[in-house]
Amino acid sequence: MTVNAGRSAQQPTAAGDAPLATFPRVQSIGRPAGTGGGAAICSSNPRTQVFRERFFPDVTDEQWDDWRWQVRHRIRTLDQFRNVLNLSAVEHNALVHGGTMLPVGVTPYYMSLMTPTILSSRCGKTVVPTTAEFTRMPGEAGRSAGEDGHSPVPGLVHRYPDRALLLPLDFCSTYCRYCTRSRVVGHGEIVPNEARLTRFSTTWSTHAGA
Repeated sequence: MTVNAGRSAQQPTAAGDAPLATFPRVQSIGRPAGTGGGAAICSSNPRTQVFRERFFPDVTDEQWDDWRWQVRHRIRTLDQFRNVLNLSAVEHNALVHGGTMLPVGVTPYYMSLMTPTILSSRCGKTVVPTTAEFTRMPGEAGRSAGEDGHSPVPGLVHRYPDRALLLPLDFCSTYCRYCTRSRVVGHGEIVPNEARLTRFSTTWSTHAGA
């Protein structure tokens, strides 16, 4: 299904669309023997099952449950979102004109939990951008909580004497639109490396002992 941008939330979906919103939320089911993992319990629900059958019919349980597979197959582009969701005009335009704002990325599993219309999907509102993100009100800080002035090492925030915040990397498998550190997330500028972690340890030891 390909949905045109700007479709009203009241309009019906195309014929043949699965009524995802009618399914109950979560149901634990046992994984049948021979499907990988033996008697392991997989967390699933009817909505996810319908989503998989429709968009990832050839994906095995082992692939679906593998976080690496989920990350590799994230939904990131306008066409991918439009193929799964009924985008409103503000959502469509945010995906087109997002520029350098917080990146967009949603794992297939998380996407499977949404209803097709974002206005009725709490999960969707969490991860699908709107043009409201482009608005900055008077007095709204561009640097969240003034943390940059308390960062002796990139990725380490030491604002209070008895605690510190460590950002080992700036990657998330799914980006929440309310992220308080969106200015530093998803741009590939903070990556794990031993030298930086050693500096973290040295800096923290010095300051904690002061």
